[in-house]
Amino acid sequence: MKSVTTEIAIMNFDEAEAILHIEMVSGAEMTLENTIEHYRIIKRLTANKEYAALINAANYFAIDKEALKYGSLQNAIGKRTASAHYNISDANRLTVNFFKTQYKPQIPVGSFKSKAEALLWLKAVQVPQETH
Repeated sequence: MKSVTTEIAIMNFDEAEAILHIEMVSGAEMTLENTIEHYRIIKRLTANKEYAALINAANYFAIDKEALKYGSLQNAIGKRTASAHYNISDANRLTVNFFKTQYKPQIPVGSFKSKAEALLWLKAVQVPQETH
């Protein structure tokens, strides 16, 4: 499993399952600049392959309006097929719900109480990878 840590998150990519495990860093502040860098690193970590994101959002983090907007753009998220947030705090749940309703990302985004629930949902919505 490939791993990387940024100022925003600790990330591990499970290539076999095509799932990027993300743990938000406590107190992280997502700005447009570090969010652009975050997604650039994700593209490199996933080798620009299709993947679903499984996000542990237990730790409080802040995200500014420009970073929210950027994170909703298909060219920013690249080949991400879905995002599932779990262990989500009330504040983070409000942010995720605001993101979904205001910025309308082109991929499914869900919030769940547990990792198990989030993983089941991700696997149900994840698009099967093409084989060549």
